[in-house]
Amino acid sequence: MIVLMLVLLNADYLAYYFYNRWKLAELKADRNKEEIQTEGKSSREAFLVQRGAESIPLPVETIAYFYRDGDYNYLATFEAERYLVSQSLDEVEGQLDKVEFFRANRKFIV
Repeated sequence: MIVLMLVLLNADYLAYYFYNRWKLAELKADRNKEEIQTEGKSSREAFLVQRGAESIPLPVETIAYFYRDGDYNYLATFEAERYLVSQSLDEVEGQLDKVEFFRANRKFIV
């Protein structure tokens, strides 16, 4: 009788273990689906850039690439205009659409 109780108790714990593993796998799958759906969506529609003493909001659609020159970060538009950006390239990369921009190397986001 004791052996039967031990077997049933172990079977109960084993079933509970596999149930928790199944739930954890479902949660991970849901998170991965959410990441895939949100990946590529830009949280920024415009960047605030500096030109002299004025700040200009520049739409992301007009930006060709970002680059670092010396101690400063710049962005270049498709019209070959260059603007000073106050953020680091790592911060900029986190705010950009992953489908439209990629990090070419340490100095360029194209």
